[in-house]
Amino acid sequence: MAENGTVRFEAGGAAYALRFDINAFCRIEAELGIESVAEFQAVLKEKLSFTKLRKLFACGLSPAATDEEAGTIMSELGIDRASEMLTQCIQASFPSGEGKAGNAGAAKAKGQSH
Repeated sequence: MAENGTVRFEAGGAAYALRFDINAFCRIEAELGIESVAEFQAVLKEKLSFTKLRKLFACGLSPAATDEEAGTIMSELGIDRASEMLTQCIQASFPSGEGKAGNAGAAKAKGQSH
């Protein structure tokens, strides 16, 4: 379960933390060209591509995480678990429910490629 926008997990024998704080949201804005909270919420409601899912995951891992590293970790976890973790973390980072987007569009991306 995500606490305060963070979930700790293991993948490939290493420990990680997926965290969505202000810094992670700023990385997301910069990487995806998002200019407002409303626009971010709209992105979460989209049928997300694997590319956007991976980018969100990378932004939540750390400033140094590459898209490739995030993709490798997501593959290790499985798309369903990685998507669920994204959803939990993002929802937990908006305690008022502002970031709530159901499944963050993640489950809808299953079977879609970019």
